[in-house]
Amino acid sequence: HTQKIIQRMGSVLAHSDLANVRQHYIKARYFFDQKPEPDSPNCIKEALCALEACLSHYYREDFSADFILAVKQHQGNDQIQIPGPIAEGLIKMHAYRGSGQGVAHAAPHGSRVSELEAELILNLVASYITYFADMFLREAQGVPF
Repeated sequence: HTQKIIQRMGSVLAHSDLANVRQHYIKARYFFDQKPEPDSPNCIKEALCALEACLSHYYREDFSADFILAVKQHQGNDQIQIPGPIAEGLIKMHAYRGSGQGVAHAAPHGSRVSELEAELILNLVASYITYFADMFLREAQGVPF
């Protein structure tokens, strides 16, 4: 499953205008692929940075300053808006930035993150990025649904 999602991500991230997204996602993969054990906190941090960069690119505003507020401002039912359940999923997943041990902060407390969580976040971020790429492509092409 991970390999299939990552393959799809490769075609999306090949676009030159997504260089910042690609840079963060490549870092996330690098940390995930570390042997003998992945660097799970840094994998999650970089994957979430890739998501922030993706949303910043497509919505043309900074999602990294206040992610929750930015997502909520774009939540709605219009074609280019983020559907409510998807917006809530983004917000919940992004909570790892502040609540996971060692994810963006050096706090010794918080949720432990393992290889399982890192792989899940890596896959979810890839799915979200390809979703937004497809959504904005559909909008640019004027598909009426």
